[in-house]
Amino acid sequence: MKIFFFFGLALLVHAAPAESQHDSRLFFGPTARSVAPGSVYITWQEFILVSGAVGVNSGVTLLGGLTIVPGTSAQFIYAAPKMTVMQHEKTAVAVGAFVGAISSELEPGGLVYGVVTRGTADAGATLGLGFAFGDGEAYSRPAIMAGFERRLTDRTHILSENYVIPGAGALFLLGVRIFDARMTFDLAGVTTDKVITKTKGLLLFPWVALTWSLR
Repeated sequence: MKIFFFFGLALLVHAAPAESQHDSRLFFGPTARSVAPGSVYITWQEFILVSGAVGVNSGVTLLGGLTIVPGTSAQFIYAAPKMTVMQHEKTAVAVGAFVGAISSELEPGGLVYGVVTRGTADAGATLGLGFAFGDGEAYSRPAIMAGFERRLTDRTHILSENYVIPGAGALFLLGVRIFDARMTFDLAGVTTDKVITKTKGLLLFPWVALTWSLR
């Protein structure tokens, strides 16, 4: 945990003002914006999840990752291609998929989705709709994602990322992103509707991530 906070503090204190290089995603879920062509980044999330993304061209982003849980060969592996079908100054629209499996089982599941982002680098909102599949069938109940990003200072943003599956539950993330031209530090609190109901309050679990832009 200390290494994450060390990098976050170093960025906050020493980084020069910069534009965020990671507006193609919220904390984990996608925005409709694409990764710039030729750009590559890797992310280390929650100590156990490593992922990477590459901008293939102006519309196609390829992303994938895997867990690195010690002491087991059963790791989670996923791929998440995204195609931005429209991207203007303030509006972007994309479609994509998330496909994952446990390495020891290789029975994939995931979802297909569409997502719309409206706004600028200083303030934007994202709305997504996805449908899950797995075990050889597709599910009709949608997953809804809503999030936003807003600039606080030259090198910090506040982000929110939230999911609702009607009749099943909800997941909420709220936190900050600190960045310079090459590195990004995310720190958020995570909770669910069931945790809020059970504790009769707001119990937050930490979400931390480091991202390096390789080019």
